Amino acid sequence: MSRTAGIVGQHNLPEDLTSLIGPEPDRIQIGGLMAAHRVVSLVGVGGVGKTRLALAVARTAVLDFPDGIWLVEFGSLTDDRLVAGTVAASIGLASSPRRPVIETLIAAFGSSRVLLVLDNCEHLVQACAELVERLVRSCSHLQILVTSREPLGVPGEVVCQVAPLATPNETVLSVEQLLEIDSIRLFVERVQAALPGFSLSEANAAVVAQVCRGLDGLPLALELAAAAVKVLSPHQLAARLDDRFKLLVRGSRTAPVRHQTLESAVAWSYDLLDPDDRHLFDLLSVFTGSFSLDAVEEVCGFDPRSPLDSLARLVDQSLVLTTSDDAGDRRYSLLETLRAYGRERLRERGEHALLHKQFTLWVLGRAEEAGAALRGPDQAPWLRWAEREHDNIRLALEWAIASGDADTALRLVSALWWSWLLHDRWAEAHEWLERALSMPEAAPRTLVRGRALQGAGATAGLRGQYALAQAHIDECLAIARDLDDETLLLAGHSAQALLFQQQGMSEDAQPHVQAMVDLARQLGRPWYEARAAEFVASRALRTGDLSAAAAELEQALRLARAAGDSWNIAMLLGQLGDVERMRGTHPRAAPLYQESIRLFQELGLREDPSRVHNLGYVALAEGRIARAAELFTQALRLFRRAGDQRGIADCMIGLGCVRAGERRPAEAARLFGAAAEALEALGSAVWPSNRADYQHWERIARAAMGTHAWDDVWTSGRAHGIETIVNEVLSTEWMGALPVNARAISSVDELTPRELQVAQLAARGLSNRRIGDTLVIAEKTAANHLQNALDKLDVHSRSELAARAVELGLAPAPSN
Repeated sequence: MSRTAGIVGQHNLPEDLTSLIGPEPDRIQIGGLMAAHRVVSLVGVGGVGKTRLALAVARTAVLDFPDGIWLVEFGSLTDDRLVAGTVAASIGLASSPRRPVIETLIAAFGSSRVLLVLDNCEHLVQACAELVERLVRSCSHLQILVTSREPLGVPGEVVCQVAPLATPNETVLSVEQLLEIDSIRLFVERVQAALPGFSLSEANAAVVAQVCRGLDGLPLALELAAAAVKVLSPHQLAARLDDRFKLLVRGSRTAPVRHQTLESAVAWSYDLLDPDDRHLFDLLSVFTGSFSLDAVEEVCGFDPRSPLDSLARLVDQSLVLTTSDDAGDRRYSLLETLRAYGRERLRERGEHALLHKQFTLWVLGRAEEAGAALRGPDQAPWLRWAEREHDNIRLALEWAIASGDADTALRLVSALWWSWLLHDRWAEAHEWLERALSMPEAAPRTLVRGRALQGAGATAGLRGQYALAQAHIDECLAIARDLDDETLLLAGHSAQALLFQQQGMSEDAQPHVQAMVDLARQLGRPWYEARAAEFVASRALRTGDLSAAAAELEQALRLARAAGDSWNIAMLLGQLGDVERMRGTHPRAAPLYQESIRLFQELGLREDPSRVHNLGYVALAEGRIARAAELFTQALRLFRRAGDQRGIADCMIGLGCVRAGERRPAEAARLFGAAAEALEALGSAVWPSNRADYQHWERIARAAMGTHAWDDVWTSGRAHGIETIVNEVLSTEWMGALPVNARAISSVDELTPRELQVAQLAARGLSNRRIGDTLVIAEKTAANHLQNALDKLDVHSRSELAARAVELGLAPAPSN
């Protein structure tokens, strides 16, 4: 220690030749941990940037350790007997052959304020743990910062998990928004170092986002990918990510061997595993997204206890990530890069096909359990299961379709299409149903094909594709009659009644509604009986018989409550709200809509856009025009996300009423004209419950303009088309024309208490991990709450959330 003692700022830390990109709060958090604990371990998967983060933290702490900061690199060391000697050599300490090196280190450190940075300890973890424990016990002011792929497990150690960089989700973002995301910034900066003329642009933004997302935000992978851009365009790079280990092989010549290719970085961790853990790691690659312990046991062929030890070791080695679901149960996941590595090992051993079969059978079995429960008292947990396992369901469907297994594909889509619709996955439901039904092997007129046709007909009808919907329903009913299957016949009549209702053809629906009632009672299916009563109520609404409609809805509500059917209860309460609104008693409608929304949320579903839309009319009737604008625009975004063309047109009418209420009749006429064109294209008309409100505000706006001027602008709106005007409505300029307190698409009042807490902390700059620590929830749970809050507030990034915190009501306005 003689060469360092008493020299403030002495260290052997290398200069950082490139910038460190990552959240500043992480570095601040680590500094805080070091102030309170003597051993802090940065743990994470290979290539995540542990070393660079540790060095960045150490550089900022030079003045805090007047007796020196010393980096000790273990990456190239293979003999654990040389650990202590490597530390001594790194600090320039001569050891005596007559004295154990550990004693020499203890004597040298003594009571000095020294920070040791022990880098890459995972392959020497036992020896490093013994050394660290002995040094910390003997040297009162020594602090140690460790990087490793697993914790040392010594007393007093605090573990800080180093996560990959944030990646963009699949939402379309602007170039400016993307450049606020750490993984994008790192990739672009490293590409620019090799190709100075490169820039992120509208032309390449989506594909760069795809690359960063596909590489899990791993800094090493992103830097290797950036080096490849010298010979491949970002589009070519994205197209080759399935072969990432052959692609990403051009690392820095001066980097450690394990960091010169992506494969060598993963192999370094993989080779440290024992055979049983390697095998489990490979098997886990069959899953995508997250998975449960039950799934591991069933798919991978383990008894209930055997995978736990191996799974725990894989978690400790940072090869498997853990999160908690809404019920607090543990779920597991692999980064896509690690999953790809395990998948290659399975293929090499010839185990891939068999494991896929086991996986698909597991998904199918659970999906059919879910499908049987989705219309009964157990619908809530199964709706959550279907959404939680959605990535794995997609994978099972892809494999079934690719392998020509039409029976499995049809059974999966038949079981789950209803859940997809309830979770606003309309476009995806349509795609899966059509793909399964169009398989050559799916042509025979079987019962399972009939069930899939019911789903395809209902989905196409909701999307406004009425001709396609009718063709599917006709075939469904024909199969039901050919097979004399009354359950399928009931389902077919239900789909047909719904399709006629969507087109305003109540009289044509009546025979199918009556068939529904008869079959539902005969088969003991209260869900369908309640839906039939709702169809009868809708017909009464169209004719203006509000008393009859209310009576039918109350009867249906009794049936739904007796069956414990929360979804139907929520739907029926909303329709009773429609009755009150048609009576002109808007204040009595509001609590019915709000209770309906609450029940949907209890089921784990997003806010139902129809109820949000209807609350817009309540606000408008109460003179709260700004609030009405918020609600109609929020509903518009939700309908657009789901692909509900009918709902989009309804929101255009609602926003036209807002403009009429603001005394902007020309804008109202234009919106009404676009909505009329859209409804006409769908073969539909203004919904009965909206008609009185629409007619009231249209009269006001028309009178303000005069008939001829009104007709000209209304025709202009029709000519522009609904998509053009929707884009205008959702633009910053259009929203900027609203009163100031209407510009936020949704206020913090729309957030749950937990979402509000998470949003407030995120606006202050806390990472998901720090939010989780503060609120005592899992990091993934914090991330999910934050995404829900961003969606509700129509905010696209953390930086935008922070910039608009005061406007959104997440932070107090600065005082004068």
